Amino acid sequence: MRSWPGVLAVVLLVTGCAQQPPAEQRPDAEVVPAVDCTVLPRVTLPSGAPPREAPRAGSIPDGFAPVAAVLCSESWDAEPIEHEGGLYTALSRQTFTGDLDGLLLALSRPDDPVGLGPCTADMEIVPDLWLVDDQGAAMRAEWPRDRCGKTKQETHEALAALTLSDTASVPDQPIDREAYETGCAETAPLPTQPFEVGLATESIEAPGAFPGSVAPTAEPQQLDGSEPFVPAVPRPAELPRACLYAVVPPTPDEPITVPGLDEPLEAVRIALDGLFLLAVDLDRSQQDAVLAALDAPATGAECTETPTAFATFPPKRTQEGFAIDPALVAELDGCRRLFAAFQTVHDLPASVADALAVHATQETQAP
Repeated sequence: MRSWPGVLAVVLLVTGCAQQPPAEQRPDAEVVPAVDCTVLPRVTLPSGAPPREAPRAGSIPDGFAPVAAVLCSESWDAEPIEHEGGLYTALSRQTFTGDLDGLLLALSRPDDPVGLGPCTADMEIVPDLWLVDDQGAAMRAEWPRDRCGKTKQETHEALAALTLSDTASVPDQPIDREAYETGCAETAPLPTQPFEVGLATESIEAPGAFPGSVAPTAEPQQLDGSEPFVPAVPRPAELPRACLYAVVPPTPDEPITVPGLDEPLEAVRIALDGLFLLAVDLDRSQQDAVLAALDAPATGAECTETPTAFATFPPKRTQEGFAIDPALVAELDGCRRLFAAFQTVHDLPASVADALAVHATQETQAP
């Protein structure tokens, strides 16, 4: 299944964009024998899966006469599909036919120069737009951009005016069947420290929440930095399963270069990556031990040891399609910290850590 089931898009108003000259003429697109949706640029890919090389996108070259348009896109909630004996993530492939003149006119528009004014800072997930001729040869079209760098609405409207003649699912990345069938992600993050989600002036114990967590007040709170604010975290009723992961050894963090700044910013790692090993059912005594640890007061978060394996406990309860049980992540060696909703830290019981660590070790050593 997908590693990250959602993308958080925060909408902000930003101003002060530097004035720049209009974009240069787009190069001609590379024509290839057929549409290939799997070269779609991704927000995320499974760990170790390199992005596929895509043909150059651009303008329509001389002699290429499109008769259809194909839109390739990701869908976060798409069901996986069977393909050649395996399970795969699915991409959506939509074919549009009709009079393409409006679309071709929209695609011929130049990019707008970046200019002053408000722009939304949300993350636009741009699908791949292909044009296809009567022989099946295809090219990737370049989306014209507005002054904020977003795709122009005119292009979307021209595409919507065409006839949707076919919709298909295209196999993309192979999926670990055990991970999918047990409700585990193929990759998961292990926080290196609790996430601070805000600041508030008062703490309010939330009924049924973990000790140390606080509930938001009805009135807006003055953010003066007096103490950390952590939203209330519901207590899970049961923890039937643990998903085990091997920690991917971290690489040195590269400094982040920011346009306009003379010196690069120091990168701060807030999480490690993990690759799925196996799922393990927890007996009642193990569930009770973890729940008792969550009921205990939060402990210190400081730790200088890097674990080799960790466990997550998939949320059990949902409401309107969203998990209402907290995300629980536990280090199986090293400091053996138990993170609740990535915000409070508790001690993972040694009996549970030892038992799960044995499973993780056996899996990593298996031929």
